Amino acid sequence: MKRFYKFLMPLVAIVAMALPANVAAQSTCDYGTITVSNADTSTTTTSFFPAYAYYNYSVSEQLVPADRLEGLGEIHSMQFKPSTTTAGSHYNNCEIYLGMTTQSDLSAGWIQDSTMHLVFTGSLNYTTTDWQTVTFDSVFAYDGSSNLVVLVRRSHGSYASGCGFHAYDAGPNMGRYAYTDGGAIAFGSIPGSASSGTSSNVAWYRFSGCYIPVSCARLSSVSTSNPTPTGITVSWVDTLNSGATYTIIDMGDSSVIASGVSGSTTDIT
Repeated sequence: MKRFYKFLMPLVAIVAMALPANVAAQSTCDYGTITVSNADTSTTTTSFFPAYAYYNYSVSEQLVPADRLEGLGEIHSMQFKPSTTTAGSHYNNCEIYLGMTTQSDLSAGWIQDSTMHLVFTGSLNYTTTDWQTVTFDSVFAYDGSSNLVVLVRRSHGSYASGCGFHAYDAGPNMGRYAYTDGGAIAFGSIPGSASSGTSSNVAWYRFSGCYIPVSCARLSSVSTSNPTPTGITVSWVDTLNSGATYTIIDMGDSSVIASGVSGSTTDIT
């Protein structure tokens, strides 16, 4: 299976070749969109995820296993499902961070480093118990194989009892939470002086974005430089298989411009 990355030279594609299948990359949903979920699991409820409203300020983090995300590439939005609307107006000033990890749980502590990406800032308020859609401010590039880290920081400044969300029992230490009335909890130093704990019950989420077949890997940071009347330099980063070789294809007529290219850059003439 082949995937194409459309970039500054729209008539050129890079296809990465690596056993057991041809692999390549894309920046748009050429294969269509997909929604994946952990909501096909047993039902319980939680107060902590995606965010805890019983205190003025809170941070919650949970893992979504990779086997719940099969086929998902770039993530454009997520959904959560309240079980009650009681505290639904107490989710102003929220931030959502996404990250990736090989850790199977959060027993080693919070993941709050520079690998986490801020994808949303705004209100998570809700008035119904239907699925609530959060469209991200920026796209998150999921690698298709890591466990996903979802961190929500809530800095509302007041509290309300009765918050609840549909969830499932994912196992020990699959979630962490921290809460305080004393001020916003700083990202990078959670929990600080806030009270904190761990949880096995974590929220149902749905994630929507670009579909990537499981036989495909991803290229990123595709760029061009040094243009001349007769050629240009193309560079890229292979996030999954740095030992692959590559074929450069003319997307106008599907002809091969270059094949057997190794490394991460080539001159096209």
